[in-house]
Amino acid sequence: MPKSLMNMLWALAALLASLIACHYILIVPEERYLAAKFGEEYAAYATTVRRWLGRR
Repeated sequence: MPKSLMNMLWALAALLASLIACHYILIVPEERYLAAKFGEEYAAYATTVRRWLGRR
């Protein structure tokens, strides 16, 4: 394989690992906290926004 392709594959693997870690280390605990603190109000808000891209 060409060296540039290997660099790209390594970068894509690192990006995927970072996104998975961000989801489980940051997003999931924060969503649990917000659901516990704000209850139904947060649940209603969460249905109007996308997790990664903001409001629809």
